[in-house]
Amino acid sequence: MAQQQQRQDSQRDYEEALDAGHQPMAELDSRGGGEFGDEAAIAERPIPATAGGGAGVRHPRPHDQHDQHSDRCRDAQPAGEAAKRSAGIHDLRLPPLERPGGRGGRAEPNGISHSPPPVVSGVTFMAHKRPLIGLTVGAVLQHTGMPYFGLNKQYATALVEAGATPVLLPAGSSSEPDDLLENLDGMVFPGGLDVHPSLYGEEPSSLLGRVDDDLDALDIPLVRAAVRRKLPVLGLCRGHQVVNVALGGSLYQDIRADGASPDNHWAPLEQGRDHLAHSIDIVPGTLLSQLTGADRVEVNSFHHQAVKDIAPRLKVNAYSRGDHVIEGLESADGMVLTVQAHPEALVHSQSWAHCLFQAFVTAAGSGSAIRPAVSAALAS
Repeated sequence: MAQQQQRQDSQRDYEEALDAGHQPMAELDSRGGGEFGDEAAIAERPIPATAGGGAGVRHPRPHDQHDQHSDRCRDAQPAGEAAKRSAGIHDLRLPPLERPGGRGGRAEPNGISHSPPPVVSGVTFMAHKRPLIGLTVGAVLQHTGMPYFGLNKQYATALVEAGATPVLLPAGSSSEPDDLLENLDGMVFPGGLDVHPSLYGEEPSSLLGRVDDDLDALDIPLVRAAVRRKLPVLGLCRGHQVVNVALGGSLYQDIRADGASPDNHWAPLEQGRDHLAHSIDIVPGTLLSQLTGADRVEVNSFHHQAVKDIAPRLKVNAYSRGDHVIEGLESADGMVLTVQAHPEALVHSQSWAHCLFQAFVTAAGSGSAIRPAVSAALAS
């Protein structure tokens, strides 16, 4: 009885931490750093059609990993980006609905379009050279009772600083996945609420957190379509789990209740989203290993679900040190990379997190796998 109460208390702490992090889109700028095998068989898995959900052992913080590893990605930044950041300038302009550099057609070799920019409702959009990266957004229920779309601003900021333009894709869209991806160069699936267990053939447990069926219904087909279209895919926290489920894997609904780990894997938010909660061991020879140049890095941690069965086309690239919880996945072709951590909150303090975003955006901009982009970053 006491153990069950402890688990319920832990789940309540987790949901309160998640609530404190997600903010409505209208409030993001003012509030700053809150959180936000068988292909046929996989495709037949049910996807919720209507919104239903409302929404470890701590280690001493080590010194900055910039002191441990050379920051081999800094020189790969697009020209002028460092200056723009120092001036507090972030390019978050709306992307054009059609553009020469999108997946519907590439730009000229010099990156300059010779076609007039598209006009929508009297508004002229300038052609973008920066890769367009899709970023899915779920619903957030505020104290007013009004539903908002909410996302941690740090995801968008990390993409902008790496040289991309984020394009927000809200849950509840009736558009086909291929239509949403037509002009995008890559997809990021961010953190958020729990993934509904019906998507991997299980009944909800008593410790399942809140879910967003509309977001699940957006994310799962988008992952599959992005993989089919050979778009670079980056999954972060929930996104790491979503990618695994979409491609045929399953999850622990609660890592402690399901026996995957005796430890909590979310840190108190008052310690900050850049708090380094534990270390992960990186599998040698993986893309993540090439990217970080390390066999172990420190990560932040805000999750209670975790990958259980690995999707057939993915392989593990990192485990949590001590309890061996899966902390990252990737595909053999270098098009898919996921981590359970939140690197978007670490890009200014941890070189591995900066390198991850830099390599992903470079790959998206060149229309290639993430692997070649990593090699280029490490060579700089």
